[in-house]
Amino acid sequence: MKPFLKIEVALSSSHLQTHILVPNSQKEFVIGRATECNIQVVHQTISRIQSTITFNQNEWWISDGRGEKESSNGTWISVSDYWHKRQREESERREIDHESEIKISDSILKFEIFNNRKMK
Repeated sequence: MKPFLKIEVALSSSHLQTHILVPNSQKEFVIGRATECNIQVVHQTISRIQSTITFNQNEWWISDGRGEKESSNGTWISVSDYWHKRQREESERREIDHESEIKISDSILKFEIFNNRKMK
């Protein structure tokens, strides 16, 4: 069975989206409000291309924006950093850990990794 990534996007306290990403021929998945995004989050404070998730050598990674272009509003890599330090940890590509949470705008993304060789 191939590895896959489950993402729950909490848009509000009563609205939750669930997405499953499976890296077949596609290894890059885009989050944003544009219609061509794999995970579309329609909110005025979400950038058209907010974040990019990639799968490489059996690891999942997230980065702010896409390529060299960062999002306008940033991608908070750690919710605890957002709430406690108020430091923006964006732009750098970071590995996604099992059961990690990431904040984009007012939305929290919760990740679960399945069928990887290593679980963190």
